[in-house]
Amino acid sequence: MSAKNRFQVFMNSVAAVLALATVALGELYLYTGIGVWLTVTISCGTACYHFSMRLLVGYLVPPVKGKAKWFRPKKWEAPLYRFCG
Repeated sequence: MSAKNRFQVFMNSVAAVLALATVALGELYLYTGIGVWLTVTISCGTACYHFSMRLLVGYLVPPVKGKAKWFRPKKWEAPLYRFCG
C-alpha cells in the first residue's frame, strides 16, 4: 500500500472514529447529564465536522494542476512583489 493510500485510510478512519465518539459521548451525556460529557461531545463533533468536510471537498473537487491558468504569474505581480518586498 502506498503512503498516499495509507494516509487516505488514516483520514477516513479518524473521521469515522470521531463520528462514533460523538454519538457515543452524546448518549453518555444524555444518560448521565454530566456537563463535561457535553463539552467533550461538542469537541468531537467539531473535529468530526472538519475532518469530514475536508474529505468531502477532496472527493468532490478535482485536483488543480500547478500549470492551470489561475496559478500562472500575471504581468503586474512581479513589480508589485518587488515594491512590497
